[in-house]
Amino acid sequence: MKIRSTLIIILLSIQAYTQNMVFNYKLYSIADNTNIHKLNNKFGISISNQNDTVEYKLLFNGQEGLFTAVDKLNNSQTKDISFIDIFKKTQGDFYFNHETKSIENSQESSMKHWIITSPYSQINWVITNEIEEIAGKLCKKAMYTKEDYGLRETKIYTTTVWFIENSAYTSAPFGLMGLNGLIVKANFNNRFEVILDDIKTNQKGKVAPFTKGRRITLDEFNANTKVKIDDYRKRRQERISMDK
Repeated sequence: MKIRSTLIIILLSIQAYTQNMVFNYKLYSIADNTNIHKLNNKFGISISNQNDTVEYKLLFNGQEGLFTAVDKLNNSQTKDISFIDIFKKTQGDFYFNHETKSIENSQESSMKHWIITSPYSQINWVITNEIEEIAGKLCKKAMYTKEDYGLRETKIYTTTVWFIENSAYTSAPFGLMGLNGLIVKANFNNRFEVILDDIKTNQKGKVAPFTKGRRITLDEFNANTKVKIDDYRKRRQERISMDK
C-alpha cells in the first residue's frame, strides 16, 4: 500500500491552517494465519484473517484533531469474527489538543462507554537513527513499548511509527501523540499496520472533545482493568485446580 506522491507536495507547500485538513488512513492486518489459529484454539471462537481494510479519517483544524473510523456496510456472508474488526472495536476513536497536550480515547469496555484521558507525555517515545523512504520523503522511526496485561499472561506490546519530522502538520492516528511531526505509518506489535493514504484540504467538520461516556484517566482505567483481569486469572486457576 503506497502513499500518493501528491500528498507530500501538499504537506510541504501549505504552511498556514485556514481550513480543516483531512488525513485519510487505512488499517490492515499483517498477522499470519498461525497466530489466528492460536487465538481460535485458545478462546474457542472462529476468527478470520480476511484481507479487509478499515478506513479512518483524521479531521485536523491546526490545533485539535479527531480520529474516527469510517463506517461501511458489511456484506460478508460468513459468521466469522474479523480479526481487524476486533482491533477496531477495542481501540475506539481519538481526540487530541495541542494547546492542552491531551488525548481522549472514546471506547466501550465492560458494557460501558468511557472517555479515557491522558497527556502526550504518557507515551515514552524512543526515536531511533533509522530512516525509511516513504513516497519519496525520508521518515524517522520511533517506537515505544508497554505491558499488555492479557487474560492469561502479561506481554510486552511494541508500537513502531515512521514520521515526517518538523512537518507543518503535527498529527497522528490512534492518539499516538508526542512526536514533532506527522505519522505516516504505524505498526502495532507486528499484527496491524495503519498507513496514510490520502490528504484533503478545505474540509468541513467539527473537531471537539467527546461528550458521551464516563471520564477516567488512562492510569485509572488500566488499574481497574488489572483488578478485573487478576480476578479472572484467580478464578480460572481455581477451576483448573479443581479439575485435577
